[in-house]
Amino acid sequence: AAVISKRSQDQMSLILTASSDRAKDDCESTKAFLCAYLKEPKMVSDLKPLAGGDAEGDVHMQGGIVAYGQVNDLQRIMVDALRQNQHCALLKWLKRCFIFIDEADHVLIEQAESLLYVASPCPSFHALSELFFKVLFCIDYYA
Repeated sequence: AAVISKRSQDQMSLILTASSDRAKDDCESTKAFLCAYLKEPKMVSDLKPLAGGDAEGDVHMQGGIVAYGQVNDLQRIMVDALRQNQHCALLKWLKRCFIFIDEADHVLIEQAESLLYVASPCPSFHALSELFFKVLFCIDYYA
């Protein structure tokens, strides 16, 4: 995530996990490295990418940032944007984000619905939806 954010200064890396405690611990443990290499890491829950600031001056719209959080944090940002009728701004922001899923097995099992919601604006959402359906079916059927 740090390498991608360093090489693509207009991009933001979001590292999502199933636990807010894990996200906070990861943020603290990488803080010294990221401050020396990039910028201070953020928590996704603190980001306000659609708060109305301009892309140049608003810290939440700047690239080169690594942010940690839960899938639910990103879902909150998306729900808020959709409620405020900011579809275009949301898609523009999401195109600038690289999203990494830490502990993907836990996220797939515990937060599958949230992950589908986050993926819904993506063109490949329907393929992802089918994949989750098959995974959940196999878990329920074979478990």
